[in-house]
Amino acid sequence: MLRPRDVASCYFLTRVGAINQNIVIISIDGDNFLSLAAAIVADAMRLIDIRTCDGSRQYLCLPRAVAWNALRDHAMQLPEAEVVNFVGEGLAQAWLDFVFRGHRFLVRGHDGQFHFFVRDPHCPDLIVYQVARHFKELLMPT
Repeated sequence: MLRPRDVASCYFLTRVGAINQNIVIISIDGDNFLSLAAAIVADAMRLIDIRTCDGSRQYLCLPRAVAWNALRDHAMQLPEAEVVNFVGEGLAQAWLDFVFRGHRFLVRGHDGQFHFFVRDPHCPDLIVYQVARHFKELLMPT
């Protein structure tokens, strides 16, 4: 159990969508959660939590501001990410499927939006935030 003196910093975020709850991100003894949490708070990024029929979690929806090939290339720039499957422009259904830190992610596009999913709905939010921030930098630059 964590004691107050063990916790260097706490950040409280709100996840919106099907389940509303507070997420506590902590930094203990210089752990790198602090810098990620600070970046999340600064961007005020909100994740959604919509469960699909197959149990996956939709966590983000961003405007389709680039072509599919550019999205794939950007996914390959995410450290430790490996593109598993990619079907680009020209077919009825396009998607990008990749693995990041042992979790499978999927991007689908329709209605002028990119919809982001994680196969395991219990994937740690820190990992989901890292992926979300990476794609937000491409699709919604500041």
